[in-house]
Amino acid sequence: MFKIKEFSQQTNVTVRTLQYYDDIGLLTPKRNSSGHRLYTTKDLIKMNEILLMKQMGLALESIVEQLAVKEETCLKESLLRQEKFLEEQIKRRQEQLQKVRQLIATTTGHQELEDTAIQQAFLENNPFSYHMDNIWTLDFTKSENLQLLKNNEKIISFDAHFSKLAKRQHLGYQDTQVQTQIQHFVQELYDVYHDSMAENSLSEIAVVYRTNEQASQYLTQYGKEFPVFLANALDFYVGGGNT
Repeated sequence: MFKIKEFSQQTNVTVRTLQYYDDIGLLTPKRNSSGHRLYTTKDLIKMNEILLMKQMGLALESIVEQLAVKEETCLKESLLRQEKFLEEQIKRRQEQLQKVRQLIATTTGHQELEDTAIQQAFLENNPFSYHMDNIWTLDFTKSENLQLLKNNEKIISFDAHFSKLAKRQHLGYQDTQVQTQIQHFVQELYDVYHDSMAENSLSEIAVVYRTNEQASQYLTQYGKEFPVFLANALDFYVGGGNT
């Protein structure tokens, strides 16, 4: 038996994530008389299955479904999933290789590696960046714009807010707890990107969450209905609770 901290160390999965997996029924360990979680070797195998499916790009919702029908899954189906995973890994490596080749072709001798890294990281970590004004559409060939990003030490963690909102999704987007979390999210947006936030930026973000395919694919890791829920919550906030 493993206590939760020991199990976290064995799997390299944070305690908070393990608690969340328990809450949603993805990985539910036994509990001792004191109510503390106790994980078995079987749970360790299951956790590795979960990690493998996450690497394959499956959303948590899909992983729950896959594990629910695992007893009926034959060896061939398991091998087919593994084949798909390897094919996707190859595809990602090919895409990375293509990006390196593009950088080789476009990078000048005067452009620092750090500048290029900032450009790549800033764009790739925000799947709907190109829909935003100002800082999201900066000309990265200009050194002054790259310097702006270097000087901006605080970077907002979208996923931290999305995870908290996903746990409250069942309450409805008009719920006080949901709107309080939205307020925290919006406040951090303004704290970090205040110079780039126009009056209608929040409404534009809501439109992206609701209609953009790339953003929707990213957000569905928190549930199939999460993109619309998030957009509705933002719209409700922008409308002062009157939409």
